[in-house]
Amino acid sequence: MIRIYGASDDLVEIEGSKYKEDEIVCFGRDVRIWFEDGTVIRVGYPKRDLAVWWVEIECVGSAEGKIKYCNDEDADIYSDIFEIDSEIVKHQILLPLHDPNNKEPAEDAEPEEGANIIPIEEKMPHKVSEVMCVRCVRRWIDVRSVGVQLKDLVCPGCGETGGVIETGEEIREEEWQNESH
Repeated sequence: MIRIYGASDDLVEIEGSKYKEDEIVCFGRDVRIWFEDGTVIRVGYPKRDLAVWWVEIECVGSAEGKIKYCNDEDADIYSDIFEIDSEIVKHQILLPLHDPNNKEPAEDAEPEEGANIIPIEEKMPHKVSEVMCVRCVRRWIDVRSVGVQLKDLVCPGCGETGGVIETGEEIREEEWQNESH
């Protein structure tokens, strides 16, 4: 069983894995981790109004993954703990986009030097469609800006680009919005 949790204010700890890293240094950043079964998680610090690490599942894979939630700053491990019986494939260090409890952008999130910043208004209109990765056969509903090419989409299952196609399943935005609220 692999366990992932935050420590201090700058480390994501990995226990029980054969992955090349047993800790990921990530001061002021979130970490996204992909697993062999297709699960994808995101880990960040802090939770809203708490000096505690949070974990959220971004994509559910075939292995059972579970989160033990923590809301105690004085706990020995002051972090949500993610457990799964699937090996880690890769990780990515990200700008902190949000606290999953807050759903608001981090106030102090600064773009990396040389980052290509595009105003949100340029991201509209958008397209909603069911897509599938031809590499890992993962299907999902994708919402993207009109003009974003399928070859540029990252599969949440395997983390690869260049293998996403539309399934042809018609998705009306009204239905999608009603189901997500």
